[in-house]
Amino acid sequence: MILGNKRTAGKKWDDLGVGDRLEVTRTVADRDILLHLGVMDDANPMYLHSHDAEFGRLAVPPGLLAGWMTSLVSTRLPGPGSVIREQRLRFPRLLPHGAAVTLSLELTEKHAEKKMVTIKAMVRDEDGRPVVEGEFLVSPPRPAPSLLHHALDNF
Repeated sequence: MILGNKRTAGKKWDDLGVGDRLEVTRTVADRDILLHLGVMDDANPMYLHSHDAEFGRLAVPPGLLAGWMTSLVSTRLPGPGSVIREQRLRFPRLLPHGAAVTLSLELTEKHAEKKMVTIKAMVRDEDGRPVVEGEFLVSPPRPAPSLLHHALDNF
């Protein structure tokens, strides 16, 4: 529990299925960019002051979009209690400040031997073009052990 907010656990292994999907639409606000850059201590002028010659305007930091994706994994699919073990992401195009994006997650594979899942990740711009493509290897939340699971160990 952090700051008094009690969270319920996300989907457990048995509750997850190939094809489970999540889609969220967000607009990138200047506030989002400034908060991200402040936390990351990133002063790249391409995000704040100067326009990229090829792109023609200020760009959204790719790390901000990656952060939004990892946040969806840990809050929604599979949800609280899950742990990202590996990520592979590509950033095929830049995104301008103020753009609306659609963030999508889809569970594509369950790995029974490891009790992990592969989740395909995609961020698309307003025109449906990919801005982020990749996948996460995730350990879903584990069931909490019973408080009494060791109660009879001495008998």
